[in-house]
Amino acid sequence: MSLRKEDKHVAWCSMRILVLAFRNPALQINGTAIRTYNMSRLLARVHDVDILFVDAQRGSGTVEADMAIFGHVSAHRVGLWHRALNITRALFTGEAIQLHYFQCPDVRHWIRQHRTRYDAAMCFHIRMAPYLDDFPGWRVIDMIDATSLLYRQGRHHAPLPWKWIYAWEQETLQRAELRAVNSFDRVIISSAYDRDYLLSLGAAPRADRISVCPNGVDEHLLHAPIQHTEDRVVFVGNMKYPPNFTAVIRFCKECWPAVRHAMPQANFFIVGHSPPATVRGLGRIPGVHVTGFVDDPSDYLTRAAVVVAPLTFTAGIQNKVLEAMAAGKPVVASPVAVRGIEGKPGTHYVVASNSEETAAAVVDLLGNPTRRRSIGTAARDLVCQRYRWELQADVVLKAFAPATRPREPGHRPSQYFIPPPPRRFHPRRVKRQPCGVCSQRTIFCQSVTHIMDEIIHTLHPAKLLILPVDLPLHACRLEFIA
Repeated sequence: MSLRKEDKHVAWCSMRILVLAFRNPALQINGTAIRTYNMSRLLARVHDVDILFVDAQRGSGTVEADMAIFGHVSAHRVGLWHRALNITRALFTGEAIQLHYFQCPDVRHWIRQHRTRYDAAMCFHIRMAPYLDDFPGWRVIDMIDATSLLYRQGRHHAPLPWKWIYAWEQETLQRAELRAVNSFDRVIISSAYDRDYLLSLGAAPRADRISVCPNGVDEHLLHAPIQHTEDRVVFVGNMKYPPNFTAVIRFCKECWPAVRHAMPQANFFIVGHSPPATVRGLGRIPGVHVTGFVDDPSDYLTRAAVVVAPLTFTAGIQNKVLEAMAAGKPVVASPVAVRGIEGKPGTHYVVASNSEETAAAVVDLLGNPTRRRSIGTAARDLVCQRYRWELQADVVLKAFAPATRPREPGHRPSQYFIPPPPRRFHPRRVKRQPCGVCSQRTIFCQSVTHIMDEIIHTLHPAKLLILPVDLPLHACRLEFIA
């Protein structure tokens, strides 16, 4: 269903929302950027959405044409020396490196300067949560996944030095995730498994505060014709991501020799940007091709006979698996790679628990076109029914629905209530009230002239019935009397 701001059936009043991300969403080169862009796009159909993103890459500030659907887009870069300082600060304070890595004074200043313009804010990933510590409005965090779960598994499966980093980070990041889950007004996460993991650690949000919102896929994959190149096995993923490059190295060393022995004509394509030297070296193995960055990875998916996802550790829901299923391809995956996907092994994908099972499953599918077609068709049908971005709109919008309703005076988040119909704004007819925190009138009365000047110049005169105003020392309210 297509949602627009002017649709009469939409139950949510339009708000102005600030979205914080740690990658340029327009580039969509990894699962986080894809999720950030598409969920922000769903929000922008009902609300006015501005985006602020922080990136570590040069040239990441380029705003693509796809970002035109948003209002203001603010790009910030954290340089190498700044990141090194952030890591050092985290090591000395004993806090998670993830919380410090993308911290930037310019971003904090920008948010402090502009935060009163926004009714609500949404950050993607625990990395961006510290920026909203002092945000006065409604706060939503999309955890994407439980990163501490990834680190917990990576301590045993990741190569050095990642194993040491994961061991250092796991406990501190786990505490940070629990604080975020318990303090934000609404929490979104990509899989029920990750949600249950956080709840098992002691997260105690109300049942209506944490929601599962799985990833979706690009619509063009669902409509692309299903082709099969008989000898082509494909892995698609960001090669900078440790679970991905660990998986392809393991597959090439432990599984590919058996596949190549049974199917001498078979070829394995490793598709993904920024492969490290250890992955590029796999190209010397007969039948293995390392592509590096490609403009459209879906070209390799649509021509694959089998897609593999032999991950040994991961968290959240895997885009690589969903996209292969959407393309109508049979996927041979490890149990953790399909965790969070509501499919049936043997019907929608093939689960292989070890290297021998993985190699045997790939050989079987390469030699059985009928089974490939059967699993691929069932996989595409499942994605059509459950894993399209349009189907996730309701979850995303409901996370902000409470912010459009008036709250009790003592409630922490401030918000704007938009009444139907709008009432005329009369600055002289303001009911002065004491501060709800300290019951003093003095500062409130002295500041009212400046507050009214700010309101007149920055807000539409017919929009607001109740405006919570956060003063430096007091939490006072202005009520507009009809």
